[in-house]
Order: sequence, then C-alpha cells, then structure tokens
Amino acid sequence: STVLVNTLTDTLFLDVKKEEALLPVTVHGVIDAAEHYEIVDVEIVPSEVMVMATPGVVTEMSEVKTEYVVKKYLKDNTGFSLALESDGVMTIEPSVVNVYVSVSPLKQKRLVVPVDYVNFPEGHDVSQLPADVELTFDVSEFNYDKVQSADFKVELDYNELFLDDKKKGVFKISESPSAVHDIRIRPAQVSF
Repeated sequence: STVLVNTLTDTLFLDVKKEEALLPVTVHGVIDAAEHYEIVDVEIVPSEVMVMATPGVVTEMSEVKTEYVVKKYLKDNTGFSLALESDGVMTIEPSVVNVYVSVSPLKQKRLVVPVDYVNFPEGHDVSQLPADVELTFDVSEFNYDKVQSADFKVELDYNELFLDDKKKGVFKISESPSAVHDIRIRPAQVSF
C-alpha cells in the first residue's frame, strides 16, 4: 500500500485570447397591447452590452437577445427586468437589462385631406369632383397631435375609372403614417 505523505500546489497559467464587442440588445418574445391600445415605445436599458468570448464567437454576433418573454393585453406603461441569453461560453456584462414599455390608448381622429387627380387628360374639368375627402382613423393618444393632413396622400386615378362599366372612381390612400390604423374615407367613391 502507498501512503501520500505530502502534496505541493502549483499554478497553471493559460493564455486564453478573448474578443469583446459592444452589441445591441433586442427583446426576444411577444409584447402586445390590449384591444384599443397601442405600444408606442419599447426602451431597453442599457441598449447595448459588452460581450466577451473566444475569437470568432463575438464577430459572428449582431445582437444579444433577452430571455423569451410574453406580455399581452397591456393597458398601462410597464417595466420589467430580463436576463440576457448566453450559451455559457461568453460573458455578457451586464447580464440583465430593464425593459420599459410605453402604452397609449387609441383615439379616433378625423382630418380633411385634398385629393390628387392622377393621369387626367390635360384640360379635363375636375371642378365638379370633390376637392377633399374626410379620413377617419384610429391613432394613439401619444401620436394624436403629431398626425396631420399633410401626412396623407389620397388619389383618384383616371386610368382606373373605366376599368369596369360602373363608371365610378374609388379614392385610394397612397401615403399614410404608420401610426394610424383602420382608415376610412368619406366619400369613398365618386360617380361619373
């Protein structure tokens, strides 16, 4: 039999190369507002984190995701903390971010918007046609005052008037802000 009389400690030095990069954070999951509400902003603090890993790992990354989260039917502004996804090979600092979600109720708004008459023959009298239409739409309270008539473009295209035998022109919205929903036009069409 062998008896261990003494042990000596030793230190082993490893030269491990690491790369680091500051990468943006994205929320991984579903964040939805309740009916008649809209998410107007999602702020992540900090918005970027330092990632350290062996060479080649960091250079292939474009973002760091949070753990999967589901937040539905939000009616009020809310905040929560989320851990960041890591494969254990990398170090992420900080490893937790705060997420702030701004929610705003939807309101109905009406605006009068001028009509652009497109492709009408030169000299064609459009004075008997409506110069304006009324748009009704939903917009968040947050964006309510920001949305103006100039943000919309409504057209009536002469080339589309006689495609069928009904001789009716349908007003089309060719430009509108992304902040508006469920746009209705009045009048929706005009007869010839």
